[in-house]
Amino acid sequence: MDKISEIMLKLVRFIFTGEKNPDGYEKLSDEECKMLYALAKRHEIAHMLDCVKTEMTLFGEVEKAVDRLKKAAIYRYLLKEEEYKKVTEILEKEKIKYMPLKGTITKKFYPEEWMRTSADIDILIHEEDISKVKKIFTEQLSYEAGIKARYDMALTAPSGVKIEMHFKLVIENEKVDRILHNVWDNAAPAEESEYRHEMPGEIFLFYHLAHMAKHLKNGGCGIRYYIDYYLIKNNISYDEKAFLSLIQEANLTLFMDNVERIISKWFYGEEADAFTKNVEEYIVTGGIHGNAENHAALHQNGKHRKLNYVMSRIFLKKSAFIYNHPEIEEQPWLIVYYQFERWMRIFNKKKRERSMAVLKVNMAVTDGKVVEVNDIMKKLGI
Repeated sequence: MDKISEIMLKLVRFIFTGEKNPDGYEKLSDEECKMLYALAKRHEIAHMLDCVKTEMTLFGEVEKAVDRLKKAAIYRYLLKEEEYKKVTEILEKEKIKYMPLKGTITKKFYPEEWMRTSADIDILIHEEDISKVKKIFTEQLSYEAGIKARYDMALTAPSGVKIEMHFKLVIENEKVDRILHNVWDNAAPAEESEYRHEMPGEIFLFYHLAHMAKHLKNGGCGIRYYIDYYLIKNNISYDEKAFLSLIQEANLTLFMDNVERIISKWFYGEEADAFTKNVEEYIVTGGIHGNAENHAALHQNGKHRKLNYVMSRIFLKKSAFIYNHPEIEEQPWLIVYYQFERWMRIFNKKKRERSMAVLKVNMAVTDGKVVEVNDIMKKLGI
């Protein structure tokens, strides 16, 4: 990795372990400081640079940008906390069982909760309660309800906070989804509530790891996901034997082993082998959810790989539509309508420019890049 990436990972280690770099931190030039900020921002951890001011100088422009991000993160955190309280109070009042997911739980393990940013609040409920929840939230709390997708429904509060109301836990991996299908069977009521439920620690950790594998396979899994894994594993009680059994059942052993090696390097300063360094490079350069180059390389195949990829972007598979339009399963002809509707976006300037940028990246992907990223996925067993 390059100098800036190495420094950022050393700072992450300091933030979460308190362990300083024994050789100190190199003094960065104004331009290098901007590069560090840009890299951290791509991984949605730039606001955390506020925690390293005692260790290194952040030049004026970057320091101000970090301060703005910190204030925005705290504001969003307080806004979501207030909304989460409203949501859970009404779920309790209406006697609807629910289970907080993802960052709603993980933020508690951060040095300060505002540090764990997220786009929305994720909650799991039973599918039979989804219509009732929609009616209650729109009528009593003036929420705007999105469409009921295949696995969830989006709700937007008047404050702008988004609630992702899941009714199925799906990673789109058959073996993983079979395990998650029974999540309610293993959940237990929280101590302070009859209706709030919590999944066992080993299933929560497994769900997070499976989620990481999904993102990595789709083009990238940012540093924040590895921070989450490290914090979850070190702060929850879980049955390690049961966890490893789930990993084995889902064929995620190779992937988990690699995650552990990366954690060992980033948080404990251990040496890494050549392959782990390759994966590390893939993670760091990809940003929070990967980049267009990685995605294109992972989805190019066959003799006419570039053309095949372009055609796959123009003519999406049925599975790509079903998530937002589950009615297609019962009325397959609707795929023609939604396909045509999607093509009409070409008349939207911003969407057209975005599509052209993706196609440009696709044409620039080299044979070497295709071989490299697919070799990584093969060796990770995903």
